[in-house]
Amino acid sequence: MAVRAEALAERRFGRGGPSEALRRLAREAPHRLPRRRGHRRVRARRGPWADLRKTLRESARNDGWVMRLGRLKRRPRARKMLLLIDVSGSMKARSEDNLRLAHALVQAAPNVEVFSFGTRLTRLTRALRLKRREQALAARRI
Repeated sequence: MAVRAEALAERRFGRGGPSEALRRLAREAPHRLPRRRGHRRVRARRGPWADLRKTLRESARNDGWVMRLGRLKRRPRARKMLLLIDVSGSMKARSEDNLRLAHALVQAAPNVEVFSFGTRLTRLTRALRLKRREQALAARRI
């Protein structure tokens, strides 16, 4: 029974190791992270709302004839994310990998906040916005 538990705890990153997996995550994150509908509306080919301003402007150009209705849709926005990283003694072995993951997400997405906690809560977002991972991890020693 203990052997099975050990096998489940083994980490697998796939081809290329952890650095390749993090590069792939940073590359694909903007397209794969969840999005929400914003409150502002933008022009669209199809949409639930008519753009009266555009429709009236085009009808003025066409001597009052409405040739086509302008349409509006809600603009998609990136969903806000919060990462909490446990850097206490029991999680010390994985904290470096978790910080690498946090750095990749902060670089890829605009609305990510990162905090670490052990004995106190520390905001890491500003330090992880640095482009080079070594500088970002050295900026905030945990």
